[in-house]
Amino acid sequence: PFDDQTMKKIFGTLVEWIVTRPGFAPVLHGMVPQVVQASIDVYNTICEKLLPTPEKSHYTFNLRDISKVFQGISLAPAKKVTDNIQLCRLWVHECYRIFHDRLVVEGDRVWFQELVGTSLKGNFKLDFNTVVPSMPLIYADFMENNVDDRSYEELDDLEKSRKILQDYLSVH
Repeated sequence: PFDDQTMKKIFGTLVEWIVTRPGFAPVLHGMVPQVVQASIDVYNTICEKLLPTPEKSHYTFNLRDISKVFQGISLAPAKKVTDNIQLCRLWVHECYRIFHDRLVVEGDRVWFQELVGTSLKGNFKLDFNTVVPSMPLIYADFMENNVDDRSYEELDDLEKSRKILQDYLSVH
């Protein structure tokens, strides 16, 4: 396994590339160390605390998981991530998508939310409820009908999202 310094170098380079693409706000450039450190903190804590058991045999986490967090962040277009709160919301969503969705025990899910909240507070100086005022927090790329130019964005209107999905189903 890689040590934290190696992971910071690898993932720091990746996140730096993501947020310095054309159109991303300069304020996001300075958040690279926090995004990387928060992700490493969550990953390391999960690997240490959520060990596989017969009931939770799928609680095996590896570097592919942490890289998927950054891969998800890279899907968002610059016009959808314009400030630190939006970047943190996207980061929370990706952590939930990669880690939380695998948790089968309610106590583990509550523990994970506390872990993410602690990481937000420690790395970004933000409260969980400020970043995520309501759940569920969902991002997807199916809101645009133009298949060539799909935008990975937050679904803030679940009824509209449901209607679009039903329209897709009726076509197929």
